[in-house]
Amino acid sequence: MLKKICTVFFLVLVIPVMAKQTTPEKEAVLKTVNIALDAAAKNKPGKLESVFAPNAIILDDSPPFVWSGKGSTLRWLSYIHEMANAYDFKAKPPRIVEVTKNRAYVTLPIAFKGVINQHGKKFSIKDKGCWILVLQKNAKNWQIIGAGWASSFQKMLPIK
Repeated sequence: MLKKICTVFFLVLVIPVMAKQTTPEKEAVLKTVNIALDAAAKNKPGKLESVFAPNAIILDDSPPFVWSGKGSTLRWLSYIHEMANAYDFKAKPPRIVEVTKNRAYVTLPIAFKGVINQHGKKFSIKDKGCWILVLQKNAKNWQIIGAGWASSFQKMLPIK
């Protein structure tokens, strides 16, 4: 019985506190993530490219679904801004920030709304999901080596 009580105590009280603890490495990872968010929101290709590795892989829910290789970050950002206009997204605090010696994993809930152009038609869209990022530490800083979007709710309405 005591073992069960200790286990529940650990799961309910200790793990949430551990998840919120910050370290200089976590702060450096989150600084990189925040630069990426700001650059994507404000269409700043140079700034976005500075925090993505040159060979980063990006997954998204729109064709071609994957961008990879040299210039993948700029191609993806260009596509987003061609497809979506008058959009806004809000990021919530990360749900997961796991940092090892040279890799990090971050999940970031995001709410997105705006107008998108798809198949020659305009749609009003509201979407909620999660931006999943994998970062690698190089000699100078953290860089995003992989980014993926997972939608949990999407509502698209045609604009007449």
